[in-house]
Amino acid sequence: MSNKVGKVIKIAGLNVWPHEQYMADRLANAGYTVEFIKPSDKKYESTPDVLIDGEKWEMKSPRTSSLKAVRRNLKLAGWQSNKIVFTAKRMKGMPDKAVERELATQLLELPKIVAIKFITRHGKVIDIG
Repeated sequence: MSNKVGKVIKIAGLNVWPHEQYMADRLANAGYTVEFIKPSDKKYESTPDVLIDGEKWEMKSPRTSSLKAVRRNLKLAGWQSNKIVFTAKRMKGMPDKAVERELATQLLELPKIVAIKFITRHGKVIDIG
């Protein structure tokens, strides 16, 4: 991404989880425009979390420290969007490199997922796929 700073857009009254705000801030620092989407009011309809530069993305930040959690979270996220933003910040004791390798593996194995942005513990944004 370029050296420009992006922005985070959130409508008034929209509740955003702290880990989602963290991810949005890191993406904005990397030059992306991140807009939070209001969840659907319709029963059984899921909505992606954000628009990143106009495209729908789902955010995932698991707390379980296992590589199985990576696959499980990607599969769940695939129902909301085929593009996923993932961070391992809350996965205690799990090295970023191990998570990055697993994300690359799962991108090849899960046909629904077409792109993943990985945010490291240090806030670096890595495009996978």
